[in-house]
Amino acid sequence: VVRQVSITGNEHLDGEKIRDSLTLTTGSTLDYPLLYENRERIEALYRAEGYYLAKVRYEIEELPSEAVAIHFEVAENEKLRLQGIVFEGNEHFSDKELAAGLHTKRWRWWSPVTRFLDRSGTYSEPVFIQDLQSVQEKYLNAGFLHVEVGEPEVIALSEGLVVEVTIVEGDQFNIGKVDVAGDETVDLEALQERLNLKEGETFNRSYLTDDVEELEHYYTNRGFYFAGVNPRTLIDEEELRVDITFEVEKGPLYFIREIDVAGNTVTIDPVIRREMNVVE
Repeated sequence: VVRQVSITGNEHLDGEKIRDSLTLTTGSTLDYPLLYENRERIEALYRAEGYYLAKVRYEIEELPSEAVAIHFEVAENEKLRLQGIVFEGNEHFSDKELAAGLHTKRWRWWSPVTRFLDRSGTYSEPVFIQDLQSVQEKYLNAGFLHVEVGEPEVIALSEGLVVEVTIVEGDQFNIGKVDVAGDETVDLEALQERLNLKEGETFNRSYLTDDVEELEHYYTNRGFYFAGVNPRTLIDEEELRVDITFEVEKGPLYFIREIDVAGNTVTIDPVIRREMNVVE
């Protein structure tokens, strides 16, 4: 049974923060796979802070009553700064375009002044994974529906860290037919003018979300308070085209029965009501 867990050598990481990440605690049974896992957990914490050269070793001290103490000893070594982010396989976007807007920033000559604000030079894998989601969004909004963004590969060099990411762009898709179904009374051409998605243009996934909201607002502003819009896409792999149908469920039409105005001790009701865009 584990009676004690100690951590030494951690000058740049708080001991409580390390302990909070451990699954090996006092009172648990000594389990070597769990011991190896917790050693990796500590090293992962250091990697998240840029200490990619950090190494953790452990010692098992036997105590009375068949108990043991686990001592984790950390060799932090030098913190490596992020010197470069390299994308492989990207043709539509340049490395500079893909890196724009990322929270992860490489070390530059002005970083000693700005690093406390933008954490430039620090590589944190959880943060970078979120950054890669924004890279994927950039491709999806440019019509690359089958883009594959690989896992980051971190290379530790003597001068710092370099992160490589492989991208398989795939084909770029355009917009085919755009239709609105479920409302036979609507002026389809007039409604299509309100949409961002236009036939023949490059497909943009963010536009699809925006157009759903635009259509829902269109119907709710006309009294269909619980109107819902469901987009249905049909992908033509041969023609590299996406047909889009917005399926509308208008629901019941609601009318305003009564408008109450309260708390107006100075301005009378008619003055307030004449400024409203809705009436009873």
